[in-house]
Parts: sequence; C-alpha cells; structure tokens
Amino acid sequence: LIGAFKTRMDLMAFVPQWFPLHPTLGNFRNAFSATGLRWLANSVLTSVAYTLLTILISTMAGYSLAKKRYPGRQLIFWFFILVMAVPKNSMLVPLFLLVKDLKIVDRYAGLILPFIAWPFGIFLMRQFVQTLPDELFEAAKIDGANELYLFTRIVTPLVVPGIISLSVFAFRDSWNDYFWQLIVLSSTAMKTLPLG
Repeated sequence: LIGAFKTRMDLMAFVPQWFPLHPTLGNFRNAFSATGLRWLANSVLTSVAYTLLTILISTMAGYSLAKKRYPGRQLIFWFFILVMAVPKNSMLVPLFLLVKDLKIVDRYAGLILPFIAWPFGIFLMRQFVQTLPDELFEAAKIDGANELYLFTRIVTPLVVPGIISLSVFAFRDSWNDYFWQLIVLSSTAMKTLPLG
C-alpha cells in the first residue's frame, strides 16, 4: 500500500524508505489509464478462466484417483506427488518450447492452458473426494445413477469446501504468476496487471 504512493526512484532506492519521500498519485493514473484497464481485464480473464478450468480438471481427476479402481491408479497418484516436488521454474524452458511449437505464445491460451492440470489441485481434490463414503456411490448406482450424475450431483456438492479452497489458491497463483507471464507475453496489449 505504501509502495503505491512512491515514485519509481523511491521504489528502486538502495536504502529503502518506509514512507515515500515524494508521495504521488501518478501510479493510480497509470493503473486506471486505457492501457492499465486493458491489463486489468487481461488479468481477470486469464485468472478466472484458469481457476475454472483448474477446478474442473482437478475435481474430475481427484474423483477418478480417489473412487475409481483401475490398474496404475496409485502409480499415477505418486507421479502427481513427485511432480509437486519439482520446482516450477525448472519446467519453464521446456514448457515455453512446447507453447512456442503450439503457436500460442502471446495469447490467452499460452497463459492459461500450460498449468490447468495443477498437481496440487489434483492432490487436494483427491483428498477431499476420498473422505466421501463408498456406500453413497453404491446406493446411487443401485438407483441407476451414471458417472455424470455421480460426479455432478453427488461428488461436486459434497466437496464444495475443497473447491472453494482450490479456487482461492488457483486464482492467487494465476494472478501472481509474474515470471511465466514475462516469458510468454511480448505485446503490450496482452500484458497482465502484475506484468504491466
């Protein structure tokens, strides 16, 4: 909050000051200019789209890993645990090359799609779905429920606290992902608010 009233020189000072020496409202004028509003719209669009897609994929994958029985299920789960241990920055170069090959550099898809299968989100939703009793699913299947009904009418309403937690984490991570935005965006019109 204090930094919002500092000039660029005050922000970059070698000896940081707690309070601005020359307070200014210029930062707010820049933020609410036409370019700043475009950056804000880009940030909101990418963060909301990323959050919704992450919730959808994480909830479906968590349901599959928690309640479905198929060969390799535990191996897939441990793979997600292993990927969570890998620092995100170590994956940026190969990920950028993939995004470049797909020709989605400097596009919304390049910001959103590479991270929607978020290992932490899948882990979180698996843990929430795993707490649901199996008898609930068996009773629904006896009554004739198909997989889509089980997922939309039973799993999703019961894991709303997990979905809310995941949405907070996903939105925050997408909004603050400065380094990936710096790598994948080049035009001024596509910049997000943190990058701009």
